[in-house]
Amino acid sequence: ANNNVSFWSGTEVSAVSQLGTSLNLAGLAPLDLSTGHLRVGGTSRSGVDRTPDALFDDVRIYDTALSESELEGIRLGNLVPEPSSVALLG
Repeated sequence: ANNNVSFWSGTEVSAVSQLGTSLNLAGLAPLDLSTGHLRVGGTSRSGVDRTPDALFDDVRIYDTALSESELEGIRLGNLVPEPSSVALLG
């Protein structure tokens, strides 16, 4: 299929939006359908550790591509109000 890879970004203050245009996965290296561990930034075949020097606080894997509105719903659901804008009433 054409235009089957998209990258999206959103922050606490900006809505989800697509980065650039969709790309074609056809013709790229095949996916590794092994039973090995999931790796971020490298593969067991590469022999090179390309794991990002960062911490991930919310990683999710879905069995289908999410729409822009579904991604925006997840972003909004993860927002935590600032302490100055929250009041607890008892």
